[in-house]
Amino acid sequence: MTNTPADYQEELARKGETIRLLQDELAETNQGLVALSMELEQRVDQRTAELQDAQAELKRTNSELLILTMELEDRVTQRTEELTRTLAALREAEDRTAFALGVTHIGTLDLNLADGTLRTSAVFDRILGYDTATADWTYDRFLGHVLPEDRERVEQSYQEMLKRQADWNVECRIHSRDALIRWIRIHGRIRVDEQTQSTHLVGIIQDISSRKQDESRIRKLSQIYATLSRTNETIVRATDVDQLYTRLIDAATSQGQFALAWIGLVDPATQWLEPYSAAPVESHLEEFRMHLAATESRDDPTAIAIRENRVVTLNDLKSRRVQSPAAVMALRRGLQGAAALPFRTGERVLGAMTLY
Repeated sequence: MTNTPADYQEELARKGETIRLLQDELAETNQGLVALSMELEQRVDQRTAELQDAQAELKRTNSELLILTMELEDRVTQRTEELTRTLAALREAEDRTAFALGVTHIGTLDLNLADGTLRTSAVFDRILGYDTATADWTYDRFLGHVLPEDRERVEQSYQEMLKRQADWNVECRIHSRDALIRWIRIHGRIRVDEQTQSTHLVGIIQDISSRKQDESRIRKLSQIYATLSRTNETIVRATDVDQLYTRLIDAATSQGQFALAWIGLVDPATQWLEPYSAAPVESHLEEFRMHLAATESRDDPTAIAIRENRVVTLNDLKSRRVQSPAAVMALRRGLQGAAALPFRTGERVLGAMTLY
């Protein structure tokens, strides 16, 4: 079949219409792409602006953080310096306290009332005769060092302290690990540990042996001076020698509360000290008789008082190993200390009165 010109013309018309349709569709597509492109550009510009704002905010934040960091570093440095100074001051105070406690022979204690464990200082250990490294303290171990005659009183005061939740103040004698007997004073107070809520007795312990010895010496001297005062009174009121010596001995033993007293007079020719009166052993007068130049009389307080014309006191006859008959009798009766007072007229010593 042969196509006619009309057929070609019709075919061209159809193709032209198709091309126009494609052109229209392409134009619409281009318009859509242009609109989309503009929208994307707008979104990119908006996002870019947002990112720029975020970057600027980040820069400001970083600057603020840097400033804060520098301020914190300054504060930390300042606080560290303050704490360092405070710690140094505390250490210095602790050193001073430890030195003061050591010089005054004061130890510290911290007793856990729940389990009886006892933390102590080096001075505490030394008072009890221990090295710090070897001491492992409990309340019962400490109580074992208290002399038996004081232990019940110490335990009673301890229990009373717990019952009343009051301060603990007690003085007692202890035997230390180095075999010495010491007087100690304890002062304690109950405290609650804020961290563990455990109850503790914290306090101090002090060696007061020297003070007790001083008090004992003062009591003994007071006795001697009181006896001397009564002796002067007796001398004034006595009517004869026998009455004088009898009253002197009575003043010493009854009023002065000395355990033993005797009077001896010197025989200038023989240098024998003859006992004249004694109490409460009047029937044993001969046992006091001694020769002033004899070896066993050399350290006797009575012989020294007469030879040197002065008052003589000895705190411990046994440690001085005094061997005179009078000292032997005194030691046999459990007496330790003695004081001898010479009788004299002018520079001449007539004899002496000896008190135990």
